[in-house]
Amino acid sequence: MNFFEQRISAEIEKDIKYRKKNKFDQVKRPEGMHTIGDFISAVFKINNKADAALFYRGYLEWLSKLPKKEKSGKLTDEQVAKSNIGWCFGEGMDSKMIKMWNKVTGAAHPIFGAMTPTPEEAFKAGMKLARGKK
Repeated sequence: MNFFEQRISAEIEKDIKYRKKNKFDQVKRPEGMHTIGDFISAVFKINNKADAALFYRGYLEWLSKLPKKEKSGKLTDEQVAKSNIGWCFGEGMDSKMIKMWNKVTGAAHPIFGAMTPTPEEAFKAGMKLARGKK
């Protein structure tokens, strides 16, 4: 089991325990699959370059094993990994951590890249995107 899989497994286990403790419905997950919440939580817990590099390499390995029908089609595994890690930047990640992830992996948020927009900038970009403007 690579570092990515270890971190994701830890998040899944944490979620299962939390749901049991609080008597929430259990989420049935296909073997080897995780939620975006598991992924974001795992990314947020990584705070150094060495672990970020291990996580990224393990994620690429995991993506390479997915059946073709589960892949996004036009994007390479590397593009998917960078975009998904970059998506986490918009979930409230500290700018220092964004810079670290960007430097180690080249990840970028699909809309904002490696910058951290103000709430106003994020709103304007969302409105622009909704109107179909680039």
